Amino acid sequence: MGKWQQTLLGASQPGEPRRWWMIQASAVLSSVATQNYVRFGCDGVLTYPLPGPAVVSPSDPERIEAVLIFRAAEARSLITGTETELVIPAIELKTLDCDEHQTTWGGYDRVRHLQVLWVWDFYRIQSHLALRMAKPPQTSAPEVAWQQAFDMFCALQPGDQLVFDVDAATGQIHQVHTLEAAAAAYTPQPDA
Repeated sequence: MGKWQQTLLGASQPGEPRRWWMIQASAVLSSVATQNYVRFGCDGVLTYPLPGPAVVSPSDPERIEAVLIFRAAEARSLITGTETELVIPAIELKTLDCDEHQTTWGGYDRVRHLQVLWVWDFYRIQSHLALRMAKPPQTSAPEVAWQQAFDMFCALQPGDQLVFDVDAATGQIHQVHTLEAAAAAYTPQPDA
């Protein structure tokens, strides 16, 4: 198990019921835009106004705001009805780990009970994505946004896509991950 997977899985609770579902995907990294973001932050590449150089301090790229899209392949409906995609706007991710070889982002969408781990691996030129979503309780009526997101999350199949879009002055990051496996129930293992 890789370091980024251990970060997502974290500490486990003994006897916790199977209430989490998980998806993992990898893709070729959109490396120019991501490297520029890590180097220069969301303000973009440093520029100097004329007539002389100005003192410009780039923003610290410790946070990133992304749009996450669940998209069905070939216009297949993700749940009963006509929904072919679900857009989750403004997921705030913060840097969990950053070095010259990779940057690991993590975040949590409280409305949809969705944990996000996104790794930019510059050494292997890969983008790794792991999503974990809590299953809504059966006994009470969960929030509509949570239930809809969970239904779509569980309906994702191989060939469907998870897309991250980030607008920054360094260039738009448009990272598409095509699923090779459907969402699966996840039960944390007790720490040894």
